[in-house]
Amino acid sequence: MSVTNVLRNGARAAAVAAASAAVLALAALPSAQANVRPAALHVTGSPVSLPANTALDPFGEAPNGSVYYGDGSSVYVIKGSSPAALVLTASGHVLAVAATGADVFVAVGKTVTEYNAGHAVVRSWRLAGSHAVTSAGLFVFGTTLWAWTDWATDESGLEYGNAYRITTSSTAVHRITTNTLIPEQEAADSAGFYYTGIAANGSTSYLVHVTPSGAVHRVAAPYPDGTPALAGGLVVYSVLRDVGTKTELTLYGYNATSLVREYTRRIAGTYVIVAGTGAGLLALTATCTGTGCAFGKVGQLRPGTGATEATLAVPGAQNLLPGPAAAVITKVSAGYELIRLAS
Repeated sequence: MSVTNVLRNGARAAAVAAASAAVLALAALPSAQANVRPAALHVTGSPVSLPANTALDPFGEAPNGSVYYGDGSSVYVIKGSSPAALVLTASGHVLAVAATGADVFVAVGKTVTEYNAGHAVVRSWRLAGSHAVTSAGLFVFGTTLWAWTDWATDESGLEYGNAYRITTSSTAVHRITTNTLIPEQEAADSAGFYYTGIAANGSTSYLVHVTPSGAVHRVAAPYPDGTPALAGGLVVYSVLRDVGTKTELTLYGYNATSLVREYTRRIAGTYVIVAGTGAGLLALTATCTGTGCAFGKVGQLRPGTGATEATLAVPGAQNLLPGPAAAVITKVSAGYELIRLAS
């Protein structure tokens, strides 16, 4: 299980806030937990120091809760509350990472490489596309690897990207979509890959589900303002709307199988990151102005309704990492720290 590039959204928070946009993040919980009141959310273990430029680094979480991240060409792992340890050095700047219990997958440009537990190369895949890749994401569940790429720059602005499906035992790469994917708004679990896309003529936005066998189901859905979260059998993401002179942030919850909308719920703030985790569906919300965003609380949400069950004060909180072991990234004077959460 993994997520990538979540922290880039935090690095862009001030600019996004000034433009009245919002960003979100992923992972899955059993549907039977959808309406179960969660236990109290709390910090567990000791903070782990991270590099000063963490806001631009890609992260991914393995099924055992180990957190992998790329920093330049280096890939590190954090096991529990132990200090980050160097795992391997890639062939270039790491854009995305994902991990199983044994192997690590790394995206450098258009090349995705699988490394085994001994850090030896198992195989590589070349992703199609004519542009130089500037951002990417990887998710791996079992023998299915999902990837997306984009080529947006500060000069080009938003570009619609590509998505790919790979069976890790094969050298084949199956392209899912070309130039329709909204970058950094993807999620995956054992049921498949979820992304938000746009019609070729730009008139309609969609929520799309692709199964591991390649079957595609999509529905028209409001243009999202961030990455969907998978929790309690639902796909949850936020939409920021101008209502009169105000902006309102609303959570949309869709059935993860049928993609039927289950609910909408107005939430406080103008910026939110949501994540499906082993501690439940979590939300880091903030009220943003032209000078930045004010963070500091993580809320537990009921996946079936989006209602807030409880909140936890986390000073300096910047981003949530989805995955089986809930974690939040906080900003401190020396840089950033990873703090584990549990319920």
